[in-house]
Amino acid sequence: MGALKMVELIAILLVVWCIYCFATGKFKPENQRKHNEKLKKDLKKIFTQRGVKTEVDSIKKLNPSNQDYVIHYEDFKQSFSFRTISINRLYKENRHWYVDAYCYNAGDDRTFRVDRIQSLATEKNNFILSNTDEILSYLKKYF
Repeated sequence: MGALKMVELIAILLVVWCIYCFATGKFKPENQRKHNEKLKKDLKKIFTQRGVKTEVDSIKKLNPSNQDYVIHYEDFKQSFSFRTISINRLYKENRHWYVDAYCYNAGDDRTFRVDRIQSLATEKNNFILSNTDEILSYLKKYF
């Protein structure tokens, strides 16, 4: 009997809360947008980008497989571009080696064919590899 009264009380409170929200305009899209913008600003204050990036950089220094790399890449249309990538994995498929990586230029995950990578450098330019065999050897060692 007590549980039934508790459910009734919760249902009544829910109805009262909904009436209050509609009466005060809490469900209006402009109020929701305002609230979302305020929440985003508050979160940015708490988690500054610089603080997060510093933490990520210190983790990346521990292992070469966690570094960002700059590649000079020739795509299938024979267009050249420089890309900053974070390598996820290396694999072989149909006689070609591929790298799955997050591409910061595209803002998304991309797949790069290793024999089309003209050069590979660490983001801080500690070294540069420009020979396909050296690039593949390095990638096999760390990925």
